[in-house]
Amino acid sequence: MTVTGHVQSPGSEAETPVGGRVRPWVAIQRNRRSGAGGQYRAVMDLIWELRRQGWQPRLFSSRRELDAAIQESPDHPPNAIVAAGGDGTVLDRASRHPRLPVAILPLGTENLLAQHCGIRRRDGAGVARMIVAGKTTRLDLGVVDERRFSVLVSCGFDADVIRRAHESRRGHITRLHYVLPVVRSLGLYSFPEVRTYVDDDPEPIRAGMVVVANLPRYAMGIRLAPTARPDDGLLEIRAFPHRTVAGLFCDMFKVLIGRSEASPVIIRRQGRTVRIESDSPAPVEVDGDPIGTTPVTLQIEPAAATLYVP
Repeated sequence: MTVTGHVQSPGSEAETPVGGRVRPWVAIQRNRRSGAGGQYRAVMDLIWELRRQGWQPRLFSSRRELDAAIQESPDHPPNAIVAAGGDGTVLDRASRHPRLPVAILPLGTENLLAQHCGIRRRDGAGVARMIVAGKTTRLDLGVVDERRFSVLVSCGFDADVIRRAHESRRGHITRLHYVLPVVRSLGLYSFPEVRTYVDDDPEPIRAGMVVVANLPRYAMGIRLAPTARPDDGLLEIRAFPHRTVAGLFCDMFKVLIGRSEASPVIIRRQGRTVRIESDSPAPVEVDGDPIGTTPVTLQIEPAAATLYVP
């Protein structure tokens, strides 16, 4: 068995009808950066457990080959697409094939969506059994300037740190990669005022940093928006008003000790459409990836993705 292109179980029995019925099959899309090294074993565990359950696994190492395989079999699409990687990998699969359910094999750094769904990291055999069991849930996705997101969008200091981390990235990124970017942003970020408009309200929220969340947890388990739910058709907005390093530390300390929701300073809103502006460009990140600067417009896309869950 090789990992170039796609692979399937040895032999041709997986391709033939059994009792007049074509066997179910699963398309596995592997993120090469997130699934490197020892994490390759989790992918193999997934493949062998699917075979043991009588399903046909096909492993793809490129998006082009996976897309072509799905287009070539419109009458027999995969029962699942496995996103073997981090949150960005999951979102890519759900966005490219919105009609097909996605199963997460979490191999990334944070795996926030997998954590929210209760899926264990690197448990390939468990993901295979989850697919066979067939339980799914619907998930809202956010859309920012035609790009979908599952976790959150942030604008301000946090996005500046992520921008610097990605500019210096070499290969797989870990939490340690953020240490130096944090130090640099603390010394160099200018904290421009960010104005956030929610739905039809003409009065903006003015702040130094704003977060628009679809999930309650962020990196390292930080609960930036504890009341966010990915199935309520709403985005949760949290605006942090301070525009200094000291003020930012004060706001983040309240988040870390779980007191941000009771703070009279941190602004909390819900909405379906959000527009973020600033006089000077402010950095913006989506699910941990920098996407540029303000202005940006966000919307919620209710029940846009189907995920397998335990």
